Amino acid sequence: YDLLAPPARVGQDGSGGLVGAQVLQPSSAGELLASFQKGAALRASGRTDMNDSSSRSHAVLVLQTLEPGDDVASGLAARPQLFIVDLAGSERVKRSGAGGAQLGEAIAINQSLFALSQVATALVENNGRPRAHIPYRDSALTQ
Repeated sequence: YDLLAPPARVGQDGSGGLVGAQVLQPSSAGELLASFQKGAALRASGRTDMNDSSSRSHAVLVLQTLEPGDDVASGLAARPQLFIVDLAGSERVKRSGAGGAQLGEAIAINQSLFALSQVATALVENNGRPRAHIPYRDSALTQ
């Protein structure tokens, strides 16, 4: 979900491009920070037996530099990008005391973190060379 425009659902189009996420063009560092703080305030969190304020969602912020005259809608794959990722923490379900909806969240978080570890392993398991198949599509986190 797009934290800046809930309940906008973020996904992929048929060619693997990202759809549904807002693209902002802040004109100052203060404007960028305000947008970041708004998104952080809307993140899901909850108390568990292991953590008073456990993050219940992953967050990805993509920063891309633009030059004057660049058109955001044209797809700027050649421009530098910085990905800032905050992953929800993995917790042992039994020790966290999670139940109901929180149990479902914990299971989904653990599954997506496992998928991420599978992708990382596949990228380096052959003496640093990726194997033939990288399981990117196993989770929304790794797509």
